Amino acid sequence: TTGGSSEILRDQQNCLIFEAANADELARQIEKAIQNPCVMRALQNNAYHTVQAHYSQEIMLDEIEQYLLWIVRKAKPI
Repeated sequence: TTGGSSEILRDQQNCLIFEAANADELARQIEKAIQNPCVMRALQNNAYHTVQAHYSQEIMLDEIEQYLLWIVRKAKPI
């Protein structure tokens, strides 16, 4: 994974991870996905629940609001 994606993506739990720029590894993961539709449905379901539990619109808006309130509290009057 790259950047902050490791916070969300869990190999074999909610995705199939492959090393960046590694075409052979990507091909193996694609083959695995094609050959295992039940596993892919489980990964899809787990991914959906991960997003809903941690990154839903309501959760993200609440985090942004809390951050903005923190900024306002820390700001010094001119």
